[in-house]
Amino acid sequence: MKSLFVLVFLVIFHLSKCAKILGVFPMPTSSHYILGSALMKGLVEHGHDVTVISPFVEKNPPKKGSYRQIELTGFLETHEKRLKQRSMFDMEDVNSFLVLPIFFYIIGDVTEATLKHPNVQELLRSDEKFDAVIIQEFMNEAHKGFATHFNAPMILLSPIGACAWVNTLVANPAPTSYVPDAMLSYSSQMTFTERLTNTVFHFYTHILYHLFNFPKHARLYDEYFPNSPPFYDALYNVSLVFLNSHPSLNQPVPYVPNMVDIGGFHINPTKELPHDLQQFLDDSKEGVIYFSMGSNLKSAEFPPEKRDAFLNTFSKMKMKILWKWEEDVFPGQPKNVKLGKWLPQQDILAHPNVKLFITHGGLLSTTETIYHGVPVLAIPIAGDQKLNAQRIVNEGFGLSLGYKEISEQTLTEKLDELLNNPKYTRNAKKRSELFHDRLVGPMETAVYWVEYVIRHKGAPHLKVAGVDLPWYKYMLLDVGVFILVVLFLNILAHSNVKVFVTHGGLLSTTETIYHGVPVLAVPIAADQRLNARRIVNDGFGLCVDYKEIAEEALTQKLREILNYPRYVRSAKKRSKLFHDRLVGPMETAVYWVEYVIRHGGAPHLKVSGVDLPWYKYMLVDVIGIIFIALVFSSYLFYKITKKICSKFSKPKVQKVKRS
Repeated sequence: MKSLFVLVFLVIFHLSKCAKILGVFPMPTSSHYILGSALMKGLVEHGHDVTVISPFVEKNPPKKGSYRQIELTGFLETHEKRLKQRSMFDMEDVNSFLVLPIFFYIIGDVTEATLKHPNVQELLRSDEKFDAVIIQEFMNEAHKGFATHFNAPMILLSPIGACAWVNTLVANPAPTSYVPDAMLSYSSQMTFTERLTNTVFHFYTHILYHLFNFPKHARLYDEYFPNSPPFYDALYNVSLVFLNSHPSLNQPVPYVPNMVDIGGFHINPTKELPHDLQQFLDDSKEGVIYFSMGSNLKSAEFPPEKRDAFLNTFSKMKMKILWKWEEDVFPGQPKNVKLGKWLPQQDILAHPNVKLFITHGGLLSTTETIYHGVPVLAIPIAGDQKLNAQRIVNEGFGLSLGYKEISEQTLTEKLDELLNNPKYTRNAKKRSELFHDRLVGPMETAVYWVEYVIRHKGAPHLKVAGVDLPWYKYMLLDVGVFILVVLFLNILAHSNVKVFVTHGGLLSTTETIYHGVPVLAVPIAADQRLNARRIVNDGFGLCVDYKEIAEEALTQKLREILNYPRYVRSAKKRSKLFHDRLVGPMETAVYWVEYVIRHGGAPHLKVSGVDLPWYKYMLVDVIGIIFIALVFSSYLFYKITKKICSKFSKPKVQKVKRS
């Protein structure tokens, strides 16, 4: 039956017409490029013409078919400069809540640099047509404009599994009760504190996306794709999402119909190793430990104390060590350690003498070690590595060692456990068996779905209705608020509610007056203190200052409110005043809205004061004139009075007769 299904796939591939496909993979990191390049080469091998936008140049493009490259020159140099500014090992300490804004900043720069690159601008100005656009999804939202610009279905490639920045675009549910965020190191079996943190981080992520990242990329989209549909229409117009995941690699989580697992599609058939490596591995009868920290993390940048911990541990072992080391010099290199600046990882892991893989826990490395069934010692640093490491431990095919915990003692303990306890090898082989047990291979799956989307004009029938909902409706925030308000109002309306302890906000104050319930106000800010003073002055409650909150003060205030009926009487009287209206407030509001509409804005209701400058409204000019007049009058009065007084007060001079 399986052979028949594969045959059907091959027939479909053969009959499919050659399609022109654009791939956008702008991230200047090797692991991201490996995925994009593998997918596009797979499409070429199945008869399609591809164009790839990337900072990397494929050294061995497929010989058959068309594999055109648009190089993002300068990206790799900029990335190297950024890496030199700060060691990647320092990221181990960065709080997950801070990592996301850092990613937004860096990826925002990469996104804009891609769009304004002269090679990309030349493509955008051309009259080329594409049947599909495949975009690497890594928070680079403005790049959705490539699909709208070329009027082609959009397929996203996620370098990891289902995560926040993918789920949002296709309305995929991710219950925070058992689906940990990719930035956190939790398993599916979370404690209460972990579920609380996971939930808070989930909402934090959505808030950052909708208030910061999406608006930022909307501006870039509008600038570089001015004639395209609105940004948010493009953002959610996703035909398909490829996930670099599989149940053997990742925790099972819900998927909407247009999400497809293709984890492991980048893995190639095992090739012959270079002669020196082949001989080294063949001669290692005691076994080999393969050690690589991936493409971004460099072993050569380990601090001396961490490097010495590895050296001291390895030098005491009978096994040989094959270590990816990025520099020419290795001080104190033990005899059983072989170094290499670049090592063919997939082919090394396939060798039967490799007994253990020491890795940073990146998803590609984790996938490759599962593919070959090799146990793991994970030393996670950042990103999804801690989540992958936790998964490795939970599934029992490896152990994890925190970067800060690296020492000769901890390394020796972990390695002894992994090498001497056969359960880790058994679990790794079992996990490998699950990985390989598929109806068709991951690359065949990927090619089929690309062609499916092209055949069915974007496959809109796969999209769920959730993508058309505003985020607050999707998350039922409006429903939740409505329920809370109804419950709150019903609580205050209950006859057994004797007192309402509140912050004194105007809405709460209005509702307690409506129902005639006495109040103990604890005001904090804004108009709350004014409302609390009004409550006290009108005699239907008391106030306690935030700084005065103590058992004694609260007991005294509550006893007074509950034991003196005057507070209830005042509250009921205030409620009676509230309800004594000619018509209700809502009817009043509706009437006046309709009144304004009927009378063309009702300009006859406006007082003339709105047309006056502020100085006229406040009579500054009048007061000024009056003041000047008073000053002048006072001065004039003073001068006249002085003159009169001086005239009448002059002494009479008597003439003296001469004798």
